[in-house]
Parts: sequence; C-alpha cells; structure tokens
Amino acid sequence: VTIVLGSVEELFAPPTAEPFGEMGALSSGIERLVEQLKATYRKHRLRAVIVLENVGDGNPAVQAQQVGPAISHYCELRIHELEHQRASLRRDGLSALTIGIPLLLVGVLLSELFRRSGAPDLVTAFVADGLLLVVAWVALWYPLDTLVYYGRPLSREIRVLRAMQHMEVVVRDGTSRTD
Repeated sequence: VTIVLGSVEELFAPPTAEPFGEMGALSSGIERLVEQLKATYRKHRLRAVIVLENVGDGNPAVQAQQVGPAISHYCELRIHELEHQRASLRRDGLSALTIGIPLLLVGVLLSELFRRSGAPDLVTAFVADGLLLVVAWVALWYPLDTLVYYGRPLSREIRVLRAMQHMEVVVRDGTSRTD
C-alpha cells in the first residue's frame, strides 16, 4: 500500500485542508493506511510505502526507522481501544438478552394461550401464529445481532492492526520521484 503525504507529521495528524486547493485529505495518513489495508488485507506480509512530498531536514532512511516503531505503537493503542469497544458491545448484547428472553417467553406463552382460546381460525392464525410470534422473535433480534455481527468489523480491524505492527515500512522522498 502506498500513501502520499505532504510531510511525516501528516502520518498521525490530518493535514490542514486548503479550501481552494486541488488536493486534500480529511483523515491522517495512518487512518487512510488502516482503511486501505482493511479493504485488501488477506493474511499476507504487509508493506507500506510512505511517499513524503516534503522531507524537510530529515533523511528518508532515518525517518523510516522512526516511522515503523511509531506505527507499531499507534497500532497497539488502537487495538486496546477496539478491544474495549468490542467488550462493550458484548456486554450490551448480553444485557439486551435479559430483556429479550423474557419477551420471547411472554410472546410464545401468549401465542399458545391465544391458540387455545377458541377464537376463529383466521384470528388465531393472525394473532397467535403471526403477530405474537413475530414480537417474540423481534425481542431476540437485537441481542443476537449484537452478539454475532456487530463486533465483526472491530475484530477485522484488530487483525489488520496486528499485521501492521510487523509490516515493512519504506519512506521515500516524493520530490525526487521520476514518474
């Protein structure tokens, strides 16, 4: 993955946007790098090429030695944050089950009671087999959705960040490129 930055500072801080400029970015270089890797990462060794349009006084080789550990540290902090978010989602899903399971039981019980009430078949089918069973199912929808699916994007980002901690980082001077 190649990221073009104005300076090495833009790796961790978003660049200042020029309202009438031709180019611009709203997110930092590391955030763009993570997003690109989330879209393409498939369990292979990663390599990031960071092209700096303005190297300044720094040597790209020295900056590469500094950028690699800085990216690794960023990844560690971000992984820690995402693991907390994932744990919070899990707690949210489990606490929603404390509401969903009783509602499921009430819906199934009312459905069975209505089925045995002797109401006309059409009404029984609509209320007992339709409305009350749908309410019972919907009561579990959010908790199960939260527990099974909501954490998946966070887990994927954690996997990418762990791979980024060990990726090869190359810093190039963009002013001396020959395109």
